[in-house]
Amino acid sequence: MTAFSSAFLDNVTTILIVVPITVAMVKGLGYSPFPFVLAEIMLSNIGGALTLVGDPPNVLVGTAVGITFNSFLVHMSIPILSTIFFTLLAFYLVRWRDLKPIHHHLPRLLLSNVLLKKLEYQYQSRRLSVAYIVKAVAILVLTTLGFLLQFALHLPIAVVALTGAFTLMLVVHKKIHVEHVFSKIEWGTLGVFVGLFVVVAGLEHTGVLRALAEQIVQLTDNFNVLLLLILWSVGMFSMIINNIPFVTVMIPILMTVSDHYVGHPHAGLLWWALIMGAALGGNGTMIGASANVIGVDLARKEGVNITFFSYLKYSFPLTILSLVICSIYLLIWSLYF
Repeated sequence: MTAFSSAFLDNVTTILIVVPITVAMVKGLGYSPFPFVLAEIMLSNIGGALTLVGDPPNVLVGTAVGITFNSFLVHMSIPILSTIFFTLLAFYLVRWRDLKPIHHHLPRLLLSNVLLKKLEYQYQSRRLSVAYIVKAVAILVLTTLGFLLQFALHLPIAVVALTGAFTLMLVVHKKIHVEHVFSKIEWGTLGVFVGLFVVVAGLEHTGVLRALAEQIVQLTDNFNVLLLLILWSVGMFSMIINNIPFVTVMIPILMTVSDHYVGHPHAGLLWWALIMGAALGGNGTMIGASANVIGVDLARKEGVNITFFSYLKYSFPLTILSLVICSIYLLIWSLYF
């Protein structure tokens, strides 16, 4: 559900919705939320690569090159669905002890029932008017449509999101106070992003990112080797720096490289290598993507402690696996189609 929601919603939006629900529900069923939350964070990034509107780098490349929504589905469905399958399989095989039924474990059953009763009391005690729910859902749907129709509206995603937020605030201000909403904002997480974006912007403006990108594409004249170089280098850099500025720098460089392969039947694969590396590489570390930082922070507030190294222990090998799957896909497409 997380993966396919992220294909049409922003990854962060999906994580904000599913992580708190998952933690409450999984605790109530007597299981550890750790593997569930970790899998959701990773699958939100993987699912976001499936469509043109699923991830900001997809939008950047699609706009620059003129890739259509349907073309995204055709080229990305096989590697992304394969990555989703193997990621879920890996989590199941590694954490299978945490996923076994608990009907023979009486202490866990007792705790599970207590937590379920707490959830039942917590949520059933709330009374929401039908009019309030209809207004909130209508604004959410309109905001989502705004994301999907971003190109027709000629508005940045941030403008669409803030418009929806302020509209909802105006509509429901009598029931929810603005101060209460602002107190729920993840200010600490926003501070992390501010610092990270400043560092990355510094690397971009000093020419470090451009120099790295140019060195990557000049390493070989072999088309298939170049494909893999782009995929893996972008994937590795996306683990430690935000992929949006790096993709922005890579686009004009790849356009120049594409001019050297004008007659090549698979020159377009260079762009798919860039998209796959940027989307999947962000899973590698806890700071590799916005959804990672926010998902971990939300889980921590719900009592689920995910450290940098506990995240890395699962994320790094699974990211390598996803890049291997994409490498095989790109080479098969380049050599046999």
